[in-house]
Amino acid sequence: MIESTAALGNVNHVGDFLSGKLIPAKLCECKVPCAKYRECSQPLARERRHLEDRQKSAVEAKARRAMDLLPEGFKEQVDPQKLADPATHDTVMAEPYADRLVLCLAGPTGAGKTRTACALAARYFIERSAEFTFITWSEFVSQSTENARDSSESRLVARLADTPVLIIDDLGSGRATPVTGSVLTALIKRRIGEGRVTILTTQYSMTEALAGITKKQDVEAISRRIHERGVVYVFERRVQR
Repeated sequence: MIESTAALGNVNHVGDFLSGKLIPAKLCECKVPCAKYRECSQPLARERRHLEDRQKSAVEAKARRAMDLLPEGFKEQVDPQKLADPATHDTVMAEPYADRLVLCLAGPTGAGKTRTACALAARYFIERSAEFTFITWSEFVSQSTENARDSSESRLVARLADTPVLIIDDLGSGRATPVTGSVLTALIKRRIGEGRVTILTTQYSMTEALAGITKKQDVEAISRRIHERGVVYVFERRVQR
């Protein structure tokens, strides 16, 4: 039998309530902040109400921050039913954080791969405070090439390796330079070793996407790591009737 709040007197049972040992008889109806905090007739309900409001505010703040981190064009809330392949979207969105460290989203242009990748990264940020970085494949190729010229390749790897979640969008959309494969191999190897999540999107099969990486050993190394610690999801375009 649960004691009424009147019988609890002035004893502080907030710790018991938050641990689930006590349940208030009714929800608090006072405004936040409480106008009569010390004289509140429902102290346990009040604490529950205030805790829920604080949690809600924290989630809303994280959601706004996640939107700020997303690239232009992908900041709005995703409606799965408006995507070409909502079933695959839902399956990807159910992926537990860091359960698999390389998530490859493959499929034709317009199937919803990038929106799904962004939505998943935003979910990880809201739930796990995992910051994320978004970079297109063309930007990756360009930056790896520029860094190679001034012998700072390791700085690019370090910068992208440290973000908890990394999205590389449109893998294989442009031919890579000779150094790109080595950079990508080193990056994925380090991220897997440190338990960080990498999300790759591509409109090609993984074999085709990696074909532009000229060194055979780089292609084999990346494919092996994806097979060992990752998963490939294939999106399909919905047939218009």
